[in-house]
Amino acid sequence: MKLLVLFLTLLILLGCEHSASGFETPKGPITPDGYRPPAPTDENIKRMVRSAIKNMIFIEGGSFSMGNVVCFTDKKDELVQKYQIQHIVCRSNEAPVHEVKLDSFYLNKFEISYFEYDLFTQATNRPWIQFDILNPKWWGQSSSYESAKKRFSKLRTGEMPAAIDWFQASDYCRWLGVVTNLPIDLPTEAEWEYAARNHGHDVPYATDNGKQEIGRNYPDHDAGDRHPVSSYPPNPLGFHHMTGNVAEWVHDWFDEKYYQASPIYEPHGPNTGTKKVLRGGSGGNTPYYNHNFKRIDEDIDYTHDKDILEMFNFKEGDALFQHGARCAIHLAKPIDIESLKIDLSKPAPDSRKEWLTTKNAKPENNKHAQLLH
Repeated sequence: MKLLVLFLTLLILLGCEHSASGFETPKGPITPDGYRPPAPTDENIKRMVRSAIKNMIFIEGGSFSMGNVVCFTDKKDELVQKYQIQHIVCRSNEAPVHEVKLDSFYLNKFEISYFEYDLFTQATNRPWIQFDILNPKWWGQSSSYESAKKRFSKLRTGEMPAAIDWFQASDYCRWLGVVTNLPIDLPTEAEWEYAARNHGHDVPYATDNGKQEIGRNYPDHDAGDRHPVSSYPPNPLGFHHMTGNVAEWVHDWFDEKYYQASPIYEPHGPNTGTKKVLRGGSGGNTPYYNHNFKRIDEDIDYTHDKDILEMFNFKEGDALFQHGARCAIHLAKPIDIESLKIDLSKPAPDSRKEWLTTKNAKPENNKHAQLLH
């Protein structure tokens, strides 16, 4: 009898394992480093959703001076000395510094991880994000190809930030909102900066003390450009990796001169555009580039980019191993997370489809389409 029990137990262990978080993980797509996605059971999905909501931090609203206060105000000498700034890259799209007033809101303390995003893709029948998307015909069978392939596979583990495009980031956050009946989406650019700067204070880096202390509160650039979502100390509000790691998608369309005409109350960016805003910089850049004021413009669709298509074996669901995101709840008052009801029967959003079917959006001209939601 004991042997039978032992045999059945072994079969169960071979069929599924349990991660450190207690989620059941099945046999399935596994990266060379041994990561496998969690099983998409209703119980697992609900636990993940509830965990994602619990990781939201409530931020009291207020007013602040948005923009690069180091480069474009008379505070430069004071801030350089206070935060021991070695060098900072200034861009014209970070000016002028202007007043912004925000209502209270929630923001996730972590970037979206592969663990979370993999459960989302399985729960909504979406393609698994592949780790091996390099095109050997473009790279050639060289040491650079093997090196890049090895690097990419190490980035595709559950605790790492999910490399997703804007559509995927938007769909994940909005899906959390759909199943919880909460107004969840990507944060606005103003919300992101307000949180990174600890209620909008004149802080250049989203670390625990506003400084970059390489190896303690900020990753060594030579030690790799991507790290687990909770690997370094958070800023005073509790947010991890808002400086470096991965550049993060926000809701806003990009406009080089938007700051010149930005409204004071709750700015949401231009109504239309061809590119979205990324904030926070990435681990692939030197620390000089990664500060709380940095604005990056990025195309939301790669299908027209011949160079990228040739470099990678892109399939539906794939993304460049470059950008990440975190979600926000647009509520001005605290919510009772413990009594939250989760309804997985509701259909998931499809931002790319919305983008393509919006007025005047055609597949052959989709780069210039509008996404309104």
